[in-house]
Amino acid sequence: MVKRPGFGLVEVVVAITLLGIGVMSVGASAAFASRILRMAENQEAAARLAGALVDSLAMAASAVAGESGADRFRAVWRTGSDGELTVVVVMRDPPHDTVASAAITLAVPLPRLPCEPAPCD
Repeated sequence: MVKRPGFGLVEVVVAITLLGIGVMSVGASAAFASRILRMAENQEAAARLAGALVDSLAMAASAVAGESGADRFRAVWRTGSDGELTVVVVMRDPPHDTVASAAITLAVPLPRLPCEPAPCD
């Protein structure tokens, strides 16, 4: 029997197995990265909405508690007796079964009318 250069059957099977494991690992990593990216996008959207609500409510003459919901978002805000404004936004992404939320608390005093010339009580 003449020995020819090349690879044997066992070597080829081992190489194909290792290549298959590597390809499956890359696929699993890509799916995981896609899920994390989708969660980050949802978190950013919730934070952006919470920030916009805080800005609009802080400019209002007298902000009162309330809530709003549209599509995947649900926003709830409340005011404290000391003028603290808290906004919580929850976003649900049903097809992917993810939930993202953002909460912002703004501690600003409620606007008051000037008391001059009489002293304030």
